[in-house]
Order: sequence, then structure tokens, then C-alpha cells
Amino acid sequence: MSERRIRRILVALDASANSLEALSAAVDLARRTRAELRGLFVEDTGLLRLALLPFAREVGAVSALGRPLDTEIVRRALRAQAQRARTALTRAAERVDLSWSFQVVQGEVTQEVIAATESVDVIALGMSGSMGTGLPAAGSTVAAVVARSSRSVLLLRRGRHLRQPVVLFYEGGPGAARALEQALGLARDGDGQLVLVLAGDPARCRRLRQECLDAAAEAGVEVRLRELPEADPRSVAEAVNAVPCGVLVLAGNSALLQGAGALAQLGRLRCPVFIVR
Repeated sequence: MSERRIRRILVALDASANSLEALSAAVDLARRTRAELRGLFVEDTGLLRLALLPFAREVGAVSALGRPLDTEIVRRALRAQAQRARTALTRAAERVDLSWSFQVVQGEVTQEVIAATESVDVIALGMSGSMGTGLPAAGSTVAAVVARSSRSVLLLRRGRHLRQPVVLFYEGGPGAARALEQALGLARDGDGQLVLVLAGDPARCRRLRQECLDAAAEAGVEVRLRELPEADPRSVAEAVNAVPCGVLVLAGNSALLQGAGALAQLGRLRCPVFIVR
């Protein structure tokens, strides 16, 4: 099996704890694959337009007093935030000797992030809060990137780092083959073990299991198996949470990503999710 190499990784930064978590995972993935790391900061034009409205006000954190929202103050705050993001990227990349770049653009956040993914292989995004009861406020960008981008996506929640073991939910087909390649690569670079999750018809599971075992033997990776009767997102999330999991790998066309609430179910996971395309 010829593994598709990851050459460029994009991380969307806003200097928040969630995006810095994504930065940490992106650096780790770039270190393993020797990929170039690209940071992106979007100056939100929606926020700048809001500051122009006559009724827009900001409330002091200490005084709790309201005052008109000034566009120049907003611009300065965004520039300061971008500088903090750049500093964090610089320090993280140089610590492990990675090639890196950083870009600041103006526009609507989701559109700019999706546009930037077209020139990379993977985008790393932080997810805020718990998605178990639906997408958080910041989750609209995550949901849009997962749905609309043609690139692989690495999703991180605060406190969840890219670790071993690698868990692969395998469904067969071209998309799943690419996910298998990446999962085996991550496992080989780590502890050499892959947890394989299969679901559905027993006969089909036997065929899929053999595909994975043949590829794993070629890669020198040991496989542990977990089979489920159902392939719905809730069942898979519960199964993955029941085993040690450093990262869940699945294909971009996975059934787990289809339907309303599917991404929210994945938000219940206690590990990062690597969606491979």
C-alpha cells in the first residue's frame, strides 16, 4: 500500500485555548509527517461591520459599564490577537524545527477558512465546549468545513491531544482505503498498534477485517478488533469511548458524518477525530 503523504497542514488560529489545542495537535502531526505548517488568522469583517452600528456597545470587564463600540479599538484588538496567534505558532513550530508560515486575511471566518483549505492536505480545528447537546456557537465553522471542504480535517476539543492508540472505523471503499493508509501511518509512527472498529453484517465485516489485516501486516502494525452490530454514530461513539483511544480515524464519506446531529454525536468522543479525504 502506497501511503498518501501529508505535505501541508493548516491550522485556523484565533489565540483562544481551543485553537491553541488544535495548534498543538497540528504541530505533532506535522512533526510526524515532516509537513509544512500554515497558520491562518481571519479578521472577522462581520465583527468590524457590527462596530459601525450606532447601537453597538461593549461592556467593561471590571466596570461593567457600557460604551460605544469603536472600530479602531476593534481593529487594534484583532491585530493584537493575530500577533499572539503568530507568536504561538512560531514558538511551537521552531521548537521541533518545522517549516511554517502565517497569514492574516480579512473576511467572513467560515468562507476564508474553507478557501484556505484548498492549498493544503489537512486542516486542524479546535471545537469549543461539549457538542453532546448540539453544536456550540463556534461549531458552525467546524460543521461547514467538515461538510464543504475537500481536505482532511483534524478536530480537537480542549484537553484532548493527539495520542496513541489509533482507532480506525472502517467501512470499505475508496474513501475508507485512504483512511486506512493514514491510520496505519499514525500507528506505525506511534506504538505500532491499531484498534479496528467494524460494524454491520458479519459476512461484510469478515471481508473488511481481512482487507485491514492484509494492509496492517504489510505496514508492520498489530491490529486489535472491535465489532459492532450497528454502524450508527451513537453506537460507534460509545464503543470508541469504551476503549483507550488517542485519535479516531474515519473516511470523509463515512456514514458517521451523514444526517442531522451526526457531528454532534462525534462531539461526545473523548478523543480527537481525524476525517481523511
